[in-house]
Amino acid sequence: MALCNLCPRRCNAVRTPDRGEGYCHMGTLPVVARAAAHLWEEPCISGTRGSGTVFFSGCALGCVFCQNESISHHSLGRVMDAKALSELFARVEDLGVHNLNLVTPSHFAPVIFEALRLRRPGIRRQRVYPRLYGRGKHEVVSARTVGCGKLKFFAFRGLTFGIVGV
Repeated sequence: MALCNLCPRRCNAVRTPDRGEGYCHMGTLPVVARAAAHLWEEPCISGTRGSGTVFFSGCALGCVFCQNESISHHSLGRVMDAKALSELFARVEDLGVHNLNLVTPSHFAPVIFEALRLRRPGIRRQRVYPRLYGRGKHEVVSARTVGCGKLKFFAFRGLTFGIVGV
């Protein structure tokens, strides 16, 4: 069993699919707390139809003034494998949003990138959806490289977002 070093904490935690001993307290399978159209992101992200935001539980940043504390510091949500997550991404896209916006995804990066590979965003409408990988600015390179070199990052208000081109 490999020890987890996906986030900046590099805590070498043992993680099973449903349990984690590290700072995030998460297993390897993603826990999705919320997935919906988010109309109140910055205008360049939410546009007129909203951002298809998927919030993941268990953020390891531990920010003192976290606006998503109930999600990020607790194990709220539903555990999903890559197939279920891929189907969730499709349902979010079907809301007519401008993009798929993944919030605090890093500690679930391997499963998320597998779900994106399975999904091939935009297939239903023959449209390519931008995918935003919302993460802390002190991210570990290994979490980004799970995406097979298909991430393009840009800075955004102290956080960094990446457009995922899987």
